[in-house]
Amino acid sequence: MDPDTNVRDAFVRTLGEKFDLHHRTEVAQALRDCDRVTLDLAVISLADGAAPALITRLRETQPQCCLVALGALGEAHAMRTALEDGAQDFILKPLPAEAELGLRLEAALAHKRKSTEGQLLLSPYSAARTALIKNFDVRYLRGLMQTTRGNISEASRRSGIDRANLRRMLRHHEISPVDFGAVRPPPRG
Repeated sequence: MDPDTNVRDAFVRTLGEKFDLHHRTEVAQALRDCDRVTLDLAVISLADGAAPALITRLRETQPQCCLVALGALGEAHAMRTALEDGAQDFILKPLPAEAELGLRLEAALAHKRKSTEGQLLLSPYSAARTALIKNFDVRYLRGLMQTTRGNISEASRRSGIDRANLRRMLRHHEISPVDFGAVRPPPRG
């Protein structure tokens, strides 16, 4: 997101009731959070030169996420690159009226969902099923770890998955409870 508080406030007013918002002012901070927070929509400011790395990382780790680039009129090359790298849309500053901003973001989300479903329908059944299951597992496990702050016992109780299987699933999907606040036990001596 953009470091400008007026821009952030406009997005909060537009999206705050529909989404759980996470605001990061630096791309480096957002890159660290890519594996900890599951996103439906990401608005990425192109003002930071590291924005393409964030777009690439989100495309790899969260293919379900709708990406919208945020830039100024003079950043046409950066916007084109963002669209080529996987952003669904772009928004120019100064921001449009909040009603239009909301409609643009909802349209980008709908377009992303429709294109994702279309891609699945072009795939063989077994490949599409595997992709959907993996995506569900990753989203569920990340959400579970986020809400339990990485506490395996609490996650096990909430999910109904025994701790050993939960640990196996987390390892399989390369999700570390430590990334969500879990404390590693001291090594056994």
